[in-house]
Amino acid sequence: MSGADSSSSMLFDVVDWLRNLIDSNALAAILTDLTKNDFLALLFVYRRGSATMSQIAEYLGVPANTATGVVNRLQKRHFFERTHSESDKRVVTISVSEAGADAVSAILRRIAHYQAAALAVLSSDEVRVLIGVAGKLAGVLEAEARAEAHPPVASRRITIE
Repeated sequence: MSGADSSSSMLFDVVDWLRNLIDSNALAAILTDLTKNDFLALLFVYRRGSATMSQIAEYLGVPANTATGVVNRLQKRHFFERTHSESDKRVVTISVSEAGADAVSAILRRIAHYQAAALAVLSSDEVRVLIGVAGKLAGVLEAEARAEAHPPVASRRITIE
């Protein structure tokens, strides 16, 4: 098997393994119709307690009108609540509703369950190695994503006559 075939096979093995971790009955009702941005915005606001539209847009790396669409979808699902500032009605604060908090809590419980089960079979030394390797991999992936988002501009010489 060539290097590319080997890495593809490993990737497919990991995907198959992760597929079995996702309990479709437990998460399907929560994640149905949530886009990546919906899910990230929900977790972002949950973690912060509240956020403005501009903070959500900045976190997602999207324009304000896209963030508004994300917030609208999550509000329709009763995951978000909007509050207008008393001093400046243009400022809208987004917070997670009780239903949104319940959804995030369910997701976090599921993740914690799998994390505990996975870490229970590892020694403390293995956990340290795992964390170190995961940190290195995250660094490489972040650097690759930045490079793809901002490719270097090739310089060229222009002859001036």
